[in-house]
Amino acid sequence: MRDFMRLADGTEFEIENGASLGNIIHDATDEADALRVSKAVTKENVAHVEFFSKTDEDQTLEPTGVYDDLALDSVYYDVENMKVLISLHEKSDVEKRLDAIESEQEMQNEAIDFLAME
Repeated sequence: MRDFMRLADGTEFEIENGASLGNIIHDATDEADALRVSKAVTKENVAHVEFFSKTDEDQTLEPTGVYDDLALDSVYYDVENMKVLISLHEKSDVEKRLDAIESEQEMQNEAIDFLAME
């Protein structure tokens, strides 16, 4: 059985078995694969993350976890070992409130800009 991770934009890649949110490791097949994964793991793309396993025999997907509102701590590309190391955490209530405030502020700024144009 192999473990996989799918990001909000649909980017999917294999991860090492036994991963936790703070310790996700992707063994890259080559440098292009490592760069693809490194670039895909963004603040926006970890807003919704799915973890699943595939059986080797029939490639059946078995969901193992679905997360919303994750925060990106770090993405590190280990060139020597061809690994992408990812660290995430579930957003705290304070982080969620801050996101909501920033979103509301953005909407207010757009409304002010619109009214100023009239």
